[in-house]
Amino acid sequence: MVIMARLLAPADFGLVALAAIFLQFGTYFAQLGVGQALMQRLTLSDKEIRTAFTTSVLLGVLLATLFYLAAPFAEMVVDAPEVVPVIQVLALTLVITGMGVTAHSLLKRELRFRGLAIVEVGSYVIGYVFVGITLAVLGFGVWSLVFAALCQALLQTITVYAMTRHVSRPFLGWPEIKRLYGYGGKYSVTQFLNMTRNALVHVAVGRVAGVAVLGLFDRAKMLVQLPFDKLETTINKVLFPAMSKVQEDTQALARIFLLQKALVAGFVLPTLAGMAVSADILILVLLGPQWADAARIVPLLAIAVGFLFLGHFARVVADVKALMNQRIAIESAHLVMLAAGLFVGAQYGLGGLLVGIIAAEALAYLAYERLMRLHLLISWRELGKALGPGAVIATPLVGVGLAISNDALADSGLPPFVVLLSQLLLGGTFLTVLWMSPLFHSIRTECFSLALTAENTGGSQRLTGPANRLRRLLLGQR
Repeated sequence: MVIMARLLAPADFGLVALAAIFLQFGTYFAQLGVGQALMQRLTLSDKEIRTAFTTSVLLGVLLATLFYLAAPFAEMVVDAPEVVPVIQVLALTLVITGMGVTAHSLLKRELRFRGLAIVEVGSYVIGYVFVGITLAVLGFGVWSLVFAALCQALLQTITVYAMTRHVSRPFLGWPEIKRLYGYGGKYSVTQFLNMTRNALVHVAVGRVAGVAVLGLFDRAKMLVQLPFDKLETTINKVLFPAMSKVQEDTQALARIFLLQKALVAGFVLPTLAGMAVSADILILVLLGPQWADAARIVPLLAIAVGFLFLGHFARVVADVKALMNQRIAIESAHLVMLAAGLFVGAQYGLGGLLVGIIAAEALAYLAYERLMRLHLLISWRELGKALGPGAVIATPLVGVGLAISNDALADSGLPPFVVLLSQLLLGGTFLTVLWMSPLFHSIRTECFSLALTAENTGGSQRLTGPANRLRRLLLGQR
């Protein structure tokens, strides 16, 4: 991201972001939750695997064709004619991912996450580092991003199929279709609503502020959200199948939910506060001076992302406990609130749009908190105890501390990279001291208790020597 941002213009990223919005809907219809169904079923027959593969490929080809033919209509929506050929070429990814979704889901089902990690990182390195950066240096502009995405998708599909070698002879069985796509239906609705919200935000920013500003918004959002998003996504890949086995144990789910809430408040929120107050130097060092205007977007995005991640685990618990009707209701209301916030905020430019996004995320977060209170039997006092150390105390302390040091370092005349490194070290030290203080004692103890339980039941390998002593110190056992 850092290298490509220095080789390409903001408008190039804006065009790819617009194309991705439209193609997200294609991805939704091309899969319809079949991957989730493959992971959920206790047993799988060859006919079910063949049906999943056949339907995914057929839907991918059909939707790629439709998006290719319908791409010119995108110009009417976003007023950017340059996006049409980008959509038409990227439509090939629907075919490629359709061919690989079955193998990818089977690897997840078998918990082969080491192999998946190697595939995902390797395909990204080849696709973006070698193909993307090379084409960007040669002056291909937006097409360097397009061909990098195609290369990454193709490599992933080929590799995951080689790792599974699942039966792929065409087969369509109505009972198999009903079992696979029936389960994924409601789950897919929630994902569709989520993609619709994302699309609505990008279209609104593009129409109100222009493609160039959309590029700034897209990079600022990635900078703020991507590290936490990848962490949460990776953890949830493992937590979803594991927690499904104890979905009737409300007490265990409530305990894990509250701990996750405390950890997000204690680590993610202070980090977002640090990003917000150090946005200028962060953007300057990582993206370059041509992206300086993105710094004014980061603080408001950090607030929205904070609400998003505080409520993220509630969505996982709702899926585990099959509260899909409630989820659909909340996600639908979230979409309506977002549309209203963007409509009103558009009158005040980009800042107004961001405030509208924050308001919608905050209301959705409160709705999920209420849902968890009802179904996990959690009191407001317990929620406050989980959120208090991080959200109420650590986040303001880290934010104010880094804001003061940021001003002092900015006037010191040090190189920007040194200033940013100093901020990172200072913020990390400050947060570590807070974590080791009595403020987080109960959270450390709970972390240690859960880790010890997992260890005693064979959930993890025992650590010995200095590593074990360090772990016990960090998790709260003196």
